[in-house]
Amino acid sequence: MGVVLGIGGRSGEAAAALSVNGQVVAAVSECSVSRNAAGAGVRSPGVPMAALAACLERAHLPAHAVTAIALADRGAAGAADVRALRRGLRLRARLNTGHARLALADALDEKPAWLVEGLRAQALQVAASSSAERMAIVIVDGVARRGSLFYKDGPVIGRVMAIGGVERLIAAAADLAARLGCAAGDGALDALERLGSAGDATFAQAFGTVIGWSAQPGFYFDESRLDALVAGAASGIGDLAQADSLHARVRQRRRDLAAGFCIRVHELAARLCHAAAALLHVDAVGLGGSVFGSDAVNTAVRLELGDRVWVAPVPEEAGGAIGAAVATDSAASRFDGLSLGPAFSEPEMKQTIENCRLDYVYEPAWERLLTRVSRLLESGKTIAWFQGALDFGARSLGSRSILCDPSRPYARENLTHYLGRPTDEAWLPVSLTDAAADACLDVPLRSPFMLLRGTVRPEARPLLRAALDARNAMTVHTVDPAQAPELAELLRIHRTRTGVPGLINTPLTAHGEPTACAPRDAIRTTFSSAIDALVMGRFLMMKDYWLLRSDTDV
Repeated sequence: MGVVLGIGGRSGEAAAALSVNGQVVAAVSECSVSRNAAGAGVRSPGVPMAALAACLERAHLPAHAVTAIALADRGAAGAADVRALRRGLRLRARLNTGHARLALADALDEKPAWLVEGLRAQALQVAASSSAERMAIVIVDGVARRGSLFYKDGPVIGRVMAIGGVERLIAAAADLAARLGCAAGDGALDALERLGSAGDATFAQAFGTVIGWSAQPGFYFDESRLDALVAGAASGIGDLAQADSLHARVRQRRRDLAAGFCIRVHELAARLCHAAAALLHVDAVGLGGSVFGSDAVNTAVRLELGDRVWVAPVPEEAGGAIGAAVATDSAASRFDGLSLGPAFSEPEMKQTIENCRLDYVYEPAWERLLTRVSRLLESGKTIAWFQGALDFGARSLGSRSILCDPSRPYARENLTHYLGRPTDEAWLPVSLTDAAADACLDVPLRSPFMLLRGTVRPEARPLLRAALDARNAMTVHTVDPAQAPELAELLRIHRTRTGVPGLINTPLTAHGEPTACAPRDAIRTTFSSAIDALVMGRFLMMKDYWLLRSDTDV
């Protein structure tokens, strides 16, 4: 028991979390971005000094109050990684300069430090976030290309076995992604999911001979059969690797191949989780690791196992920081929601706005402000939304968002252009209240961390058209009023005024850069992009001065 700083996700998306007697009280991601010769943002790895400082500030604790440091690790470096951590603390402190950072590094350098194996850190995050007393925990990490099965029995979290074939499965995804001309490497599964969203199940059965279930729990992959399948599909049409310049039939075949592969992966993931529950004789199954960062995979598992499935709030590598922070207090570990980052007061917001010399309107009547924002959204405007504490993780859950009305004709084009994605491969998550989700989805579900997909009923599709894929499904975020009361109230007012059940919600970030944390970040992102307006607390800023000063927004 004590005050433990957890560090995880050190591959360009570092993160820190702070637990006090097992209760996670702060968690912050840190993405260090530098510019290459072409002007593009490049993420650089390192010890997250800014995140460590932000965690301590959020908890109102001095550095000397920290009991220990726990490092979520992929399991290959051993004690050398702890030494690297200590060197990194000193180096990053000097690079950031300033006496405060050097003092922080000095204080933390004296604390005991240990490693928590990366997959176990993810399992601990699942256990801490779930109320189930007994559960199987399936962790599949697409970055480390490893997987393990854990169990939770009350306060005890233990490893059962390794999951075989994960490396071959991820390699197969990277291989196919490269052949189809989309992103390879660690993001191969995500790239195939996006590409396959506009495809169908034509090749799903054929992929059953390429990847399948091995004798022991795990997967097999036959590269020669993949060669034959892709070559046969491309026969007489051309080279799939050059699909961007080829006929529409080739582009569709490319999508169908990606869809077939993904459908097979979904089936195997569901089978794996079903087998894990049967092996451990439990009902509940927890999911973690970057593979379960895919809402499509999670939805397939949920269709197989129903509401018994619980997905880690931050399944990617950064979530390991939470698991590391609670590793020594797993019996009492818990956390509620992801609003664990820095928050800013109205005076701090006003000071930043005036320092930037921006015109603004301050609206003390909250409902009047939300009604005006709803009118802007209804007219097709794109709104930057800055409220409350920063959410931990890569998804925007209502604190730092770009919002858009999905019923507007050009909503998809506007947002995907801003995000730098091909229009037909975009994932545009939608935030809804629980009541709206029940009304417009075929199968009602709760997705508080934006990790599930739902099929929209026919009567609601015109109102959500910009967010739907080719199968009339969308990524769902059901808003908890306790976690994001401001967004929940905006959704209620907008639905009452317009009948539109939800709003497209993507992170408030410039392309290739971290999510806006402080007021100045939000202002820079808004006024250097195609966003029309910024709502920061009760302050409204717009690029159109006359529209800002008018009482009627059109």
